[in-house]
Amino acid sequence: MSDHDSRLQELLGSRLGEAGYDVVELVEIPGRTDRMMRIRTVEEILNEFEADSLDGSIGYIVRIRPKTPALEEEDAQTAEFTSQQKPRLDGIYLPNGKLNLHFLFKNAELLFRSGEFQLASNILETILKSGERSDLAHFWLGKCSEAEGDTKKAMEHYEESIAYRPGLDAYRSLSAIQISCGKNLRAAELLESALNIKELGPAQRREIHLASGNCWLRSERLDKAEKHYKSALALDPSSDLLHANIGALHLQAGRLGEARKSFHDALAINPANDKALAGIGSCFLAEGGKSQALDFFARALDINISNPAVLFQLVSCAFDTRNYSTAARIVDEYIQRHPVNANLLYSLASLQYHMGRMNEAARTARRVLEMQPQHAGAQEILTLTGMYVAPPA
Repeated sequence: MSDHDSRLQELLGSRLGEAGYDVVELVEIPGRTDRMMRIRTVEEILNEFEADSLDGSIGYIVRIRPKTPALEEEDAQTAEFTSQQKPRLDGIYLPNGKLNLHFLFKNAELLFRSGEFQLASNILETILKSGERSDLAHFWLGKCSEAEGDTKKAMEHYEESIAYRPGLDAYRSLSAIQISCGKNLRAAELLESALNIKELGPAQRREIHLASGNCWLRSERLDKAEKHYKSALALDPSSDLLHANIGALHLQAGRLGEARKSFHDALAINPANDKALAGIGSCFLAEGGKSQALDFFARALDINISNPAVLFQLVSCAFDTRNYSTAARIVDEYIQRHPVNANLLYSLASLQYHMGRMNEAARTARRVLEMQPQHAGAQEILTLTGMYVAPPA
């Protein structure tokens, strides 16, 4: 046992001993090693816990870290909602006649968490009139307005919060509304402004660069998107997500060689990155390699089947290459997990027909006709399988 572990066991044993408990064992889970080693360590601990369960012992998994001296900026506005500094007296007013901000913010939070947004807003408006912590009051008034569905008013409050004191939480909330409204250009500009906050740490800067890059990409400003993705990658070179995003950007720009390299870089870090697999499939498809494209689309969908765009490309490649079995399996699985879609059912029926599975094709075609009685394609499949019966006139 290391000195650090011994110290922890001593501290825990001292406090638990006062309550009538003993520390049976303290086992460190390796933090800087591969995932499988950590999983094996946890399994061994659980086995020991199960073996000792009859003696009345109780097992816990606890995470600890060194205490940080200051609050992280990314949570500052949220945390300050309930962490106003002293004095912390109960009552609306302090002995000096000023508002007790901690007490008021605490009560506003309780009301907000319980869904009483208007009552929380009333308290926050009172704080706002005092002229103290207007940035925080506006931020949480924005949260209340957003919760009530008034996005216009929410945006006004977030903008006021930023004007008083630029905070990452306000930038995040305001840009999220802009994105939901389809205003990706405005969201990208807001996120770029957030990068001017001096207190940001590397992880926060990486997050903002990534979000900004996504907005610029949706705005079809590929140069801006690439700049932010590369800035994020410089802060986090081991991110398969960022490599895949850069690959998607190059693919959209028609730079297939660079796209393929970025996708392979992503897979070298994480072989299960479905976006990178689908991206390589799209590279092959753009070059006319439909068989290879089908293979990569299938691999991507086997990891994440909830991707209709890739599923459509898979089905298209299956018909073009006359390689139906893999697509039929994946489409069938997709249908089992998602709401039934008549066009997708028809695709499955067509795949089954081309594979010679006539009974299955007929059953699937009948399901299509139950949803769309006049579906000509489904009627044709039943006719081709010899099982179509025209409805009575």
